[in-house]
Amino acid sequence: MKLSIIVSLMSLIYFSAIGQTTQQVNAQYGNYGAYNSQNYSNGNNNLVTLTRNSPKTGQPMEYWQVPTDWKMTPQGFEAPGVTIRNYPMRIFTEMQRNLTSVDQAIQEDIYPYLQQQGAKVVNVFDAPEITNCDRKIKSMYWQWGQTQDQMATRVIEIKEANGNPGLIVIHYIASYSGYGSTFFYYLNGMEATPAAYEKAKKDYLYALATMQVNQQYVAQSNQQNQNQSQASWNAHNARMSQNQKNFEAHNQYMQQTNNEINQIINDGYNTRNQISDNMHQNTINTIREEQTMYDPYSGTNINVQSGYKYYYINSFGQYFGTNDEFYKPNADPNINNVEWKPLKQN
Repeated sequence: MKLSIIVSLMSLIYFSAIGQTTQQVNAQYGNYGAYNSQNYSNGNNNLVTLTRNSPKTGQPMEYWQVPTDWKMTPQGFEAPGVTIRNYPMRIFTEMQRNLTSVDQAIQEDIYPYLQQQGAKVVNVFDAPEITNCDRKIKSMYWQWGQTQDQMATRVIEIKEANGNPGLIVIHYIASYSGYGSTFFYYLNGMEATPAAYEKAKKDYLYALATMQVNQQYVAQSNQQNQNQSQASWNAHNARMSQNQKNFEAHNQYMQQTNNEINQIINDGYNTRNQISDNMHQNTINTIREEQTMYDPYSGTNINVQSGYKYYYINSFGQYFGTNDEFYKPNADPNINNVEWKPLKQN
């Protein structure tokens, strides 16, 4: 397979559903079957175990049975005449894309892309042993909530425009739960020279079907996921508690508001009574030639002799009136031995 096609799978995009279906390809080439590791005849004496470490912690993560001349790379494997790449998982919720089968992913994503690259699909077959390996590994990892999983693996063999062979392995998972459906798939791609292809295909499919994981790594990963889940629940409960407090504060606010409204209504009644009282007092003041003023010292009303525009009072209750708007008693040296405050008309 051309390196450009393998690398371009990293940025695989959607195309309209064109090209052949899986069934049409199977019927056309008449070589549809399931991969069976028992047919692998490389000879276990020629295999070694390579360990893939976690890129984050460096801890052993996966164990692969591969030929002695294979080397592990960050992207996959390298061997004489062979390059293998692993590609990130693509995830869709049912609201994003209802990807209900591996055939749909192949039909809508893989086939149109390969046709655009000038590649020809020559064979498609199931790989149930790889699916079983994937299912076993998935069951080891902790997950929140119960799901029903549908899993499948297809191997798509292709021929490049230049005649070189290659293959794509697509791993598909559909998870259904009471919270909704989620769909996943990820790819492995292999390119090889014509001379190296057939053996490399058998070697790689066997490695995928027999891959194992470090149980200690899985246990630590599960503990971390459980801690994150618990932290998420704690945060959720804290939000719910805060919502309850907000609800109670809102109720208290509404009660206070209603009390204030009732107070406003009551104050309006009192104000109306006060206006009536003031009118009555003004009538009396007119007869007595007095007017009612507000005493800033006592906070009460007092009656003063009418006839002046401005009145001032001291803390002893003494007051005087004046018509001079510029007069400031506190600046008058004759009477500034005490403080004077203006009386305000009530």
